[in-house]
Amino acid sequence: MGVECLRRGEGRFWIYEAFEEGEVVRLESVDVEVAIATIYEDVVLDTGEVALEGPCY
Repeated sequence: MGVECLRRGEGRFWIYEAFEEGEVVRLESVDVEVAIATIYEDVVLDTGEVALEGPCY
């Protein structure tokens, strides 16, 4: 679980940053810091398992 951030660098360059669980993302353009845990606080991640109900045809 993480967040990827692209920031504009000088000229036509972009700076890529990846943040992982336990880190804080800084959004400089809006002067905000957000913990990864806060971003995913109410998110339920799909486990990839499929629950089958009823007959399968």
